[in-house]
Amino acid sequence: MNRRWTGSVRENSVHLCYHNLPVKIIGAGGGFVYGPQGTTHHAIEEIGILRTLPNMTVISPSDPLETGKAIHASMDLEGPAYVRIGRNNEPAAFGDCSQGV
Repeated sequence: MNRRWTGSVRENSVHLCYHNLPVKIIGAGGGFVYGPQGTTHHAIEEIGILRTLPNMTVISPSDPLETGKAIHASMDLEGPAYVRIGRNNEPAAFGDCSQGV
């Protein structure tokens, strides 16, 4: 995910949001997880941009356990959703992530 990606998603998301289509977007590596690769790889604005779109649900889980649950829950949503996931190996924020979904 980078700035060019964010602009592209915003342009394409407008159409799916206005029509309330059940499309799910999974954004991997949001925020500063690619920090060492420079500012062009920081995706800190995508949540703010996507929250402004009508009918869009934005989900940002904190660890692998919440990520699994968020992805499953997003499938039950009737409209579009954006799930921002980490890169990998994030520590458990709450409880034991080895328990799975």
